[in-house]
Amino acid sequence: MILLLFVNYKQWESDGSVTVIIFILGFEFLIILLSILACFSPKTNKVNNQNKTKRKWTKNEFIAIILALFVCTLIALPFLGINISIPSSYVSIILIANCIFAFFSIFVQKAVMILYQSNVHNECKSILDFFYKYMTILFSGINYHGQKVLSGLPFALNKLFAIVFLLVLLWQFFIPVGIFEQ
Repeated sequence: MILLLFVNYKQWESDGSVTVIIFILGFEFLIILLSILACFSPKTNKVNNQNKTKRKWTKNEFIAIILALFVCTLIALPFLGINISIPSSYVSIILIANCIFAFFSIFVQKAVMILYQSNVHNECKSILDFFYKYMTILFSGINYHGQKVLSGLPFALNKLFAIVFLLVLLWQFFIPVGIFEQ
């Protein structure tokens, strides 16, 4: 996500680099927090990597990625009004969508996680299946992996850190606005 901000570095404010450092440090805080919490949560999900084989991209998958990119571009167009150019505005839409899922995860964490898993881990055949898969990865991937760590904690800690997770994502959403000239 950081690279998407650097694509439009010529449009940064004079102190935009300081804001980018703050943006990076926010994610560092989130990574450190989730890493510490992952040490204390029990390991319940074991990943089976034996059946993963290299496969070629299908025509449907390629079309779905282009369609997902097109939809993300349409969603990002309103950010042109606040002088955030298209590649960099993807960061903002990814973060706000993850904030929405993080908010719902405070109340129905398992349902949000199951929604992600059903769209991403099921076998995809049609263009729409692949489209849903890639949109889900973009718009709730950060939240899913954060909630996966939090789900192993006791209820009170889970909810406390879910709120902290939401607040950090909200904080991260507002930072890119300060990078670009107004």
